[in-house]
This record gives sequence, structure tokens and C-alpha cells, in this order.
Amino acid sequence: MFVKLMNDKLFMTLFGNPENIYAIEYFLECYRNLKKGSLKGKLHLTFEKTLQRKNIKSKTNRCDIVIVEKDVVTNIEAYTQFGKDEMYKSGVYVCNLGDYFLSKMKKYKTIKKIVQINIVEKLSDSILEKQCESALTVFPLTEMLEVVIIRLDMLDKVDYNHGERTKDYVTFLKYLKAQDEEERISFEKKGRIYQKMNEKIMSIIRAGLNPNDFDHDAWCEELAYRKGERNGEKRGITIGEERGENKLIQKMISKGKSDEDIANTTEIDIARIRKLRESMI
Repeated sequence: MFVKLMNDKLFMTLFGNPENIYAIEYFLECYRNLKKGSLKGKLHLTFEKTLQRKNIKSKTNRCDIVIVEKDVVTNIEAYTQFGKDEMYKSGVYVCNLGDYFLSKMKKYKTIKKIVQINIVEKLSDSILEKQCESALTVFPLTEMLEVVIIRLDMLDKVDYNHGERTKDYVTFLKYLKAQDEEERISFEKKGRIYQKMNEKIMSIIRAGLNPNDFDHDAWCEELAYRKGERNGEKRGITIGEERGENKLIQKMISKGKSDEDIANTTEIDIARIRKLRESMI
């Protein structure tokens, strides 16, 4: 069974899993035109829940992955179609991320730069078509907030080889839009990275991936929980919503973790953990 990599579940499972962080490292190295391997060990993956706003009616496939670095936070989302509602959502979302990190750092001068990269199969709005006439369009909201639209349908119409973007960057994007298994396998001759990703994709599909049965919020919570359990103490796990954090605490309590262990692992206030434990009795 062939599943397109832009399918939200496959995209999230491959690129959102900390065990496959090499794929995100490679993409960002290509996107920023950095030396291969320069981001190894420097990225921290976390997750944010889908925005829920009554005035946003977008129902297209979507996933989001948040990469935290020393000076920048990059949110990567995949869309099958992208229109004015998705653009509005991007603006709200990048501002929400900025607000979150400002609340953590307290001083606006210390806030990290927030970059939202939207990888899009197709634009669905005529106004955006005029604004995004190339495969890469950057919308700087402020000096520290930026929305990026990458159009996969424009890759064959643009020559990056003499510009800022590299051939490796374009190759990676073309890999994302592969239309059948034969085409996806053909990329393996371009580097070991594609063989590794193909092997992982096949293992995901063999494990029973169902493109129509995917709870994004539950997947984010599960990955965050598994990362906290695997990495042990002194880590912060950002789920983004109080409901998700409560579920995470309850899972750890059910696993027999002490209040102190949970507090050390999640950096959640111990009084809140104790209150949740009492409510479970």
C-alpha cells in the first residue's frame, strides 16, 4: 500500500518522532544551506495541539512539529491545500508560540525567533496565488515572527541551483511529493538519508498505518510521554494545553511514578500533580 508522505499521519510519524530526528536535521540543514551534520544533536522536538478557533473553518490535512533551538523555534506544518483560512491560522499560531515563549522568558528582548514553515501541496486561494508566485515565500510579521510558505507544485518551475537554496533542498522537497512507491525508491540513489527514510516509512505502513484513522492530539501526547519516560529526569515536556498535560500526568501516575519524579521529568508544578493524584483516588 502506497501512502503519500504529505499524508498528515505519515508526515507526523516520520518527522515528529524523536527517534527519526535525523530527517528534520537534514531538512533544516538543506533549507538554511548549512553544512550537513551541523545541526546534529542541537534540535529538541516538541509538539503543539491543533488550533481550535470557531472562526477558522479549515479542515484540510495538517500536522505540526515544533523544533526548539538555542535562538529560534521552528514550527513545521504539512498541508494538502492551503488558503486564506490556513494563512490566518498561521498568523495566529506563530503569535501564540511567541506569546508562550515570552511568558517563559519574561523579557521580550530574550524571546526566540519564531518561524513557521508551511509545506504545501497546493494553494486554494487566488489572492495567495498572486502573493506566492515562487516555490518559497517568506512573510515577516515582525523581526522575530515569520511565516514561510513552500509550494511543492512550483518546484519544477524554479531553478534554485544558482540561488540561495541548494540542489539538496529541492531534492528533499521533491521526495516529499513523490506520487508512487517507484518514484520514492528512486531517491535512494541520491543519498543514504532517503534509504533510511524509506525503510522507516515501510515499517510504519507494515505496522498498520491507516491514513483515515489518526488522532493528532493523542499522538502528540503519547510521543511527549514516551520522550519523558525515555530521557528521565530534568526535562520539560511541552504539550501546550492544560488538558494534554493533565493526561500526561495521569499516565505517569498510573505507571507508578512518584510526584517528585513526574515534577522533575515534566517541570510541572508539584502541587498540581498532587491535586491530580488526589482526584484519581
